[in-house]
Amino acid sequence: MSTKEKPIPSFGEVYLFTGVNGSGKTTILDRSMVSHSNFYRFSASGRLMVRLGIDSGDYRALRQLDDDTKNRAFDELMCDVLAKKNTSSVGILAIDTHVIHCRGGECIPCPTNWMSHGVDGIVVIQVDPLILFERIMVDSKKRDSLPREAEKAEQIRFFRDSSSAVLGRSREIATELDIPLWIIDNSGMLRASLAQVNQILFGENG
Repeated sequence: MSTKEKPIPSFGEVYLFTGVNGSGKTTILDRSMVSHSNFYRFSASGRLMVRLGIDSGDYRALRQLDDDTKNRAFDELMCDVLAKKNTSSVGILAIDTHVIHCRGGECIPCPTNWMSHGVDGIVVIQVDPLILFERIMVDSKKRDSLPREAEKAEQIRFFRDSSSAVLGRSREIATELDIPLWIIDNSGMLRASLAQVNQILFGENG
């Protein structure tokens, strides 16, 4: 794995894509990149690992670092990225990250001060808690949001509460920065969510 930061394509607009773990935001963004050459997904966690000298994808090593170190590095990273915004560019940067990190059954606020440096809007990806539970149960990706040993009802309740916390925090940020906020329900077919992204960012209908 590389520990060298890759260059970011020129961009003139910046949108934050957020949601609880397993909401499908990364899948949506990766599919959108295939259809739009001027669209780029910025993996905040992946870039943070590179910034910290950790192999990209080594989430275990990332979790072992204390929160203060990670938060400070993350804020610096994102400010550096937004400083490269060029309003004359037609490129669109989609930042794939969290405003609330769900870990071990807790909802922990993430650094958000950097967003005042140039985020143009927030897109919250939401999923029905029961559907989210079912997806995560068959997902091979290791997640630390909630112990899998927890009862089904407890997990579904946590997914509902954490989704509400993410939406609430996103609304607060949007109000503070006076920027638009959109909500995409990704409980159904992926193509429906992609159509909403296309309408929001590219003005495409149908």
